[in-house]
Amino acid sequence: MNRINGLDKEKIIHLYNEGLSEREVAKKIGVSRTTIRNRLIQYGVIGRANGNIKDERILDEKILNLFKVKNIDEISNILNIPKWIISSKLKRLGIKIRNIRFTVDEKFFSSFAPESCYWAGFIAADGWIFKDIVGIEIHQKDSLHLKNFSQLIEFTGNINFRKNRKMCCLKFVSVNTKEFLRENFNIVEKKSLILLPPEKIPKEMIVHFIRGYIDGDGYFAKNFNIMGCRGTYEILSWIRDNVSKFCQVGNPKILKDHYYKMQFCGRRQCEKIAKWLFKDSNSKTRLERKFNIVNNKYLKEK
Repeated sequence: MNRINGLDKEKIIHLYNEGLSEREVAKKIGVSRTTIRNRLIQYGVIGRANGNIKDERILDEKILNLFKVKNIDEISNILNIPKWIISSKLKRLGIKIRNIRFTVDEKFFSSFAPESCYWAGFIAADGWIFKDIVGIEIHQKDSLHLKNFSQLIEFTGNINFRKNRKMCCLKFVSVNTKEFLRENFNIVEKKSLILLPPEKIPKEMIVHFIRGYIDGDGYFAKNFNIMGCRGTYEILSWIRDNVSKFCQVGNPKILKDHYYKMQFCGRRQCEKIAKWLFKDSNSKTRLERKFNIVNNKYLKEK
């Protein structure tokens, strides 16, 4: 338990965020209101504002006015205040924080098109669903790829960059998107160990889904003639069977270490797979960094 000078930090913050006044929190904790106020300032829950309650109210008014036209991320940047403090203030002021601050095309995954199938494959490999939130987080060097997805789904929000981890993230709340991913592509929450093949996907769209999956969690080796990926046994079996059928290549074994993985080996096999995978791709339905490796190695005329 996080205590400072005998006071329970989490309890103080929790009571204050529940809407209790400083005086009410002080009464429950058994200390003075001044002590509670000083602790809330120390914890960063309220600004110091020179200890002036009037200044604190001015800040509340600024946040309220900004929230009419800005989202919490933007307010945080404008006022240089952590997002969780802004959320806390809005809650205490009785303002319902809208979960859907950004809009997307919620029907994007409702049909089987090259773009929707590709990005469903990418999410199946390297995206995530939590409750009603759909998200993708990738390395910053591939941020343009995430921007392409943002444009396709008509996302009105921003891509978040995590500088300390060199990652970028796009996430949004959409019940309909979550349901279309489940119904059409078998993509569900906590999918890493239970992902199943997208059995409803039309035959001509399979290549796009597999390309997305390989871009998300697969590879073409730079210095060797190897194409591989990892996932559940079921999804790898489905990928292997379709690649073998459409490309007329062998059936590699699916091996298990900490996870299931498989590899197609040999220049001839990798070249066939590359030509099949990228034949009908474009900048919106392929990861350029991986495509450049494949293009230089297998697709360019020598």
